[in-house]
Amino acid sequence: MPVQYRLASPGRIPWDAVVRVDVPSNHAFPAALVTGLVVGVVTGAATYAAGQRGDEGGPGSMFLIPIATIVAAGVGALIPDWHLIYRATRTSAVEP
Repeated sequence: MPVQYRLASPGRIPWDAVVRVDVPSNHAFPAALVTGLVVGVVTGAATYAAGQRGDEGGPGSMFLIPIATIVAAGVGALIPDWHLIYRATRTSAVEP
């Protein structure tokens, strides 16, 4: 894991000196949403195909959706990221 250093607060920064502002976040919600949709469609299609053949999937065929969604949210929560919330319209300072 990368080492994160905590820097001392420089105090107040004038707003015209701010080039960009990023906030830390993770991918838990998008991962859970996409996985829930994909697994739901795949499971629904498989259940429909089984019904067309005369097989019964039963209620156990749909248990995969919440389990896969929870696993995807857990994996997504482990993936750190930074999201841009503000970028200055002009760039007088040098961006890193």
